[in-house]
Amino acid sequence: MDISHPEYADLAVYTKKEIQLYQQKIWLEAVENRIKHKKMSAANEEKIHRIIHVIRSKELLLNNHNFLFRFNSDKRTDSFTMDFIHGNSNIFGHIREEEEARKLCLFCNMRESKPEHQLIECPEVQDNSYQQLISSWASQHQGAGLMTDILAPEVGNSKLQNAFVKRVKFIIEQHDSIECLNN
Repeated sequence: MDISHPEYADLAVYTKKEIQLYQQKIWLEAVENRIKHKKMSAANEEKIHRIIHVIRSKELLLNNHNFLFRFNSDKRTDSFTMDFIHGNSNIFGHIREEEEARKLCLFCNMRESKPEHQLIECPEVQDNSYQQLISSWASQHQGAGLMTDILAPEVGNSKLQNAFVKRVKFIIEQHDSIECLNN
């Protein structure tokens, strides 16, 4: 049977949503296969599985309205945002060579340096971006944790994601200011 024949044209028609759902299915399966074959911490593996579970259980469709990284965003901010998500930012004291022995927050020098600490706990880097993140998270809190709530592509999640990116930008600016003062 030749499906390119005009008689069968309506059999080979897919909606945009069907194509996107199929692409997402393939992508999620590829992510799960990589997790099986890649060595990673149990905590990171659990985070990824929670996000995949949220996407599947709520039948969420990934599209340009719920991606964390927006069109025309700058690479530096995107890179630092990913670093915050993975806990690998050079802003954290436990990554920085000169701070390695102490493992304390670069800003307050009181608590262990972790993404959650600098995003929502550190008293030295609180401004209106902090308030926006907290209020956005409170209105959309799903009980799965801040990073999962940010990464899960919920409908209307863009407010929380935008607040998160603004918060990361503010922390980056604070870090840059400290670096300028030290040089």
